Amino acid sequence: MRDPNTARIVARGVTKDDVVLEVGPGRGALTTVLAKEAKLVHAVELDPDVLPALQKTLEPHRNVLIYEGDALTFDYGALDPRPNKLVANLPYNVASPLVLKLLEEADFLSELRFMVQLEVARRMTARRRTKDYGAYAVLVQLLAEVHMVHKVSPQVFDPPPKVWSAIVAMAVGTSR
Repeated sequence: MRDPNTARIVARGVTKDDVVLEVGPGRGALTTVLAKEAKLVHAVELDPDVLPALQKTLEPHRNVLIYEGDALTFDYGALDPRPNKLVANLPYNVASPLVLKLLEEADFLSELRFMVQLEVARRMTARRRTKDYGAYAVLVQLLAEVHMVHKVSPQVFDPPPKVWSAIVAMAVGTSR
């Protein structure tokens, strides 16, 4: 992501009281915004080739902890302090299973706000009797209140993907 305005839209609602989980920080465009707004950011990155650039970008921010790991197998329950929000530009290849994993296992997250491929966002937010409605929508909507809040052009990325993206917001009940 190269557009700071899009990063701010993804990060909207983060406050100094929040401990944020970011999955897939890449080179840190969103992480930098989160570091300025949140109390603490836990950033989980899989790609070891990106880590040096990420660490350099985040040098001025002492409230970011970087972890190298696979988002689908990472032990989020071991994070201390525990995050209360996920805010991320999710890696598109793992977004669907990762969102379900977090909704099912990370009961300490009260909000999830993330960017995914538009097609995935449509499947998450689909309503009954629409072409995108299916088992995935049912599962996600059983676990959270889901809304697509913003469509994102490919031009905000470098290089631009061939698909549009969308920002999705999920509110999770405290009675999980």
